[in-house]
Amino acid sequence: MTMLIAIIFAMSMSAKLKADCNSPTFYPPPLPLSASINTPQCIELDPSTITNIPADHFNGNANITGVIAKGVLTIGDRAFNYCRSLESIDFLNATDIGIAAFVNCSSLVNGVSFPLVKTIGNGAFINCVNLESVSFPLAENIGDYAFFACSSLESVSFPSATSIGDYAFPGCSSLESVSFPLAEAIGTYAFYGCSSLVNVSLPSVETIETNAFQNCIKKA
Repeated sequence: MTMLIAIIFAMSMSAKLKADCNSPTFYPPPLPLSASINTPQCIELDPSTITNIPADHFNGNANITGVIAKGVLTIGDRAFNYCRSLESIDFLNATDIGIAAFVNCSSLVNGVSFPLVKTIGNGAFINCVNLESVSFPLAENIGDYAFFACSSLESVSFPSATSIGDYAFPGCSSLESVSFPLAEAIGTYAFYGCSSLVNVSLPSVETIETNAFQNCIKKA
């Protein structure tokens, strides 16, 4: 009986952590303090006035399950670092993602789309271990360690990227397909340990740095 109660309680807590982004909690200006978000919730930031999320602002907040921030243009360094309950993000107009902005957001899964972002900061998505797909149609620069150890990432296409940073995708052990039609330079250890990689499209590449594809045992 005690075990049954414990199981029911655990299921209840799990359900609470999955806040519905169809009914988000709306925050008018100013930008809410992280400490004020003390229950699991999907947050929506006022798109008409909130255009920037400062460095470290929501760092370590375990209650944010989703973010709708269609007015935000810049995401500061470590802004959502260690937000382990964060499942979905919507930054429709963001153009810049700071350093380590989403490190260890281990609940992020699908639909990570940044249609206007041009720069992905160093280490932006390190260890987002459940992230399966991303969309960055205008990204020109992929920072060092940007997707380091994103072990569930299956395919990536960056149609505008001209450079791939050092250690950008190492440890992405589920990565099967990569397409970078405009990339001219691939950094050191960029795809190290991508052991499932079979389809590689890099028609414009001119420079491949040391060990860029080391331990990619399935590379065609």
